[in-house]
Amino acid sequence: MSPAGEGGQSMASKSYRQILRPDEVELSAMLDRRIAEMRELLAGMEPGTAASALRVLRDAFPEASLEERVRALTAVRH
Repeated sequence: MSPAGEGGQSMASKSYRQILRPDEVELSAMLDRRIAEMRELLAGMEPGTAASALRVLRDAFPEASLEERVRALTAVRH
């Protein structure tokens, strides 16, 4: 078995999701999808600075929190 476990999820991720209620799992999956969409947008645009990237994300995803936008930006920059 790979270190990520079955289905590509880490063991920590699997155990975390097991303690969530079904509605919380659905919300978590929705947030993961939205952050993935933000990452795709940034990867295609390649903004020059973190500030401009956050501005792009704010304009494209006005309902997203700053925390979500920073998570998307951090993943793209690493």
